[in-house]
Amino acid sequence: MVQWGAVIVGFIVSVILAALLSMVNPYWGPNMGLFLAGVVVGFMVDEGIWNGVWNAGIAGIFGAIVLYILSLIAGAIFGGVAGFTVVAVSGFLVIVVLLIQSLVICGLGGAIGSFIRGNG
Repeated sequence: MVQWGAVIVGFIVSVILAALLSMVNPYWGPNMGLFLAGVVVGFMVDEGIWNGVWNAGIAGIFGAIVLYILSLIAGAIFGGVAGFTVVAVSGFLVIVVLLIQSLVICGLGGAIGSFIRGNG
């Protein structure tokens, strides 16, 4: 069962931590932000490890989708129709990779957070 409160908190935490940690190190910072957000979501979910993985994965996927929408808007603002088209076509492959990456990293963090809580 999806606990939307934990998913929304995880999404907000992932955006904030990814932005802050990317200033520290642009290579591993965003991934560490996703991982720590997954740990927070996994700790908030109290129904076992698999629910921690599931809810954290949904938070990561939600973040990836919002990032894609924001890049579409930015492409339309700065490049007009051509910019929107370029971001839509080339960004589709990027969003697929980003969805998988966010799902795996946040899911791993969610498993660890649920394991720390100890209900699984």
